[in-house]
Amino acid sequence: MAQASLSNNVLKLSGVLDHHSVIAVRAEAERLLAEAGQEVVLDCSAIEKSNSVGLSLLLVLKRAAVKRQQTLRIEQLPEDLQQMAHVSEVSEILV
Repeated sequence: MAQASLSNNVLKLSGVLDHHSVIAVRAEAERLLAEAGQEVVLDCSAIEKSNSVGLSLLLVLKRAAVKRQQTLRIEQLPEDLQQMAHVSEVSEILV
């Protein structure tokens, strides 16, 4: 089961991000992002597996942070998501 949690301005995504889990995780992550401070770290180290919807989620969260004038720094992006971002030519957005 995938989930999002927030502690000390670190938003952590965990579990399997796929079309079954991403809607609930997105809602929770956006709610938590709204509660976070100005500088937020998105920790992806606990993502077990993902497909393109996981990449889409990261882009949605990045856009939500920009709207709130927050800085969202993505850390420990799994290799599969890095490769998808590279192929999709969105790597620069995720820094």
